[in-house]
Amino acid sequence: MSTDWLGPRIYRPNLEEVLRGAISPSAPTAHYITHFRYPREGGFVSYLKKFVPLGNLKMNHELIAINPRMRQLHFSNGTVADYDVLVSSVPLPELIRMIQGAPQDVRDAAQRLACSTCVLVNVGVNRDDLSKSQLTYIYDEDICFTRLSFPHMFSRNNVPNGFGSIQAEVYFSDKYKPLTGAPEIWIEPSFRICVAWT
Repeated sequence: MSTDWLGPRIYRPNLEEVLRGAISPSAPTAHYITHFRYPREGGFVSYLKKFVPLGNLKMNHELIAINPRMRQLHFSNGTVADYDVLVSSVPLPELIRMIQGAPQDVRDAAQRLACSTCVLVNVGVNRDDLSKSQLTYIYDEDICFTRLSFPHMFSRNNVPNGFGSIQAEVYFSDKYKPLTGAPEIWIEPSFRICVAWT
């Protein structure tokens, strides 16, 4: 994959900013995302709703094997489905493991990749003056989450008038920080820190 898809989505510093940041502790404050679009109503899932009528959506189907020669998908409930084109959102280490006949060197390479999993903890708050920033990154190993966002600042339709919302993102990786236990165990520690934050 090339970097062409980035386009104007990611902040690009000029040469002076790069040099100043390399030699001086005081650099201009800039975020790598300069802008993004967010629906007025319905949140990010609104973008996907238009795709649902275009397909044949099947729930409760866990993919367990892909036969690329026969162009078939095998599911844990016994269903077998044919495909013409396959677009996958499965993490590469898991996807390669499911492809029947994948060469061993490809399987080995896939196992060296790192894939992140995210647990989201959402908290509603009875006031809206929670932050001046829509997103805040946390660089502290003693705090379980890496990023806080405040969805009520994306759209006033996300919460009732006068209320706020916090979303804590807790990241895991089998390679670096495995998720042990159920995702639910991260609700209480995230909630405790979010309450202290407010």
